[in-house]
Amino acid sequence: MRQARILGPILVDFAHATDLQSNLADSVFSVEIRNEHLVQTVEHAHGLVGAFTSGCLIPSPSLGSVAPVKVSTVAGMAQLARDGELYFNLHTTGQTYYGDIRGQLHPATPR
Repeated sequence: MRQARILGPILVDFAHATDLQSNLADSVFSVEIRNEHLVQTVEHAHGLVGAFTSGCLIPSPSLGSVAPVKVSTVAGMAQLARDGELYFNLHTTGQTYYGDIRGQLHPATPR
């Protein structure tokens, strides 16, 4: 049975990691994401909307059930991917809410 997917928080704003226009000039997008890009995304959020849309809450084993912590490392993002909870959504000026390219990311299975 498939779980229903809902809009989630933003982990990475690619504009913090690359110049988007020059990166896409040859129609190929390539970027290396580092921990600081996740931190910049969370720090760039403003106001109530920013509090709900930037960063991603994951359970913290060290905090038990007290409170979850936000993902601020690539390792945390990789754990979300292993759990099947990582979603890609590329927003453009033409499609600012739902995004032009979107979908659930899953680990590749060896052939």
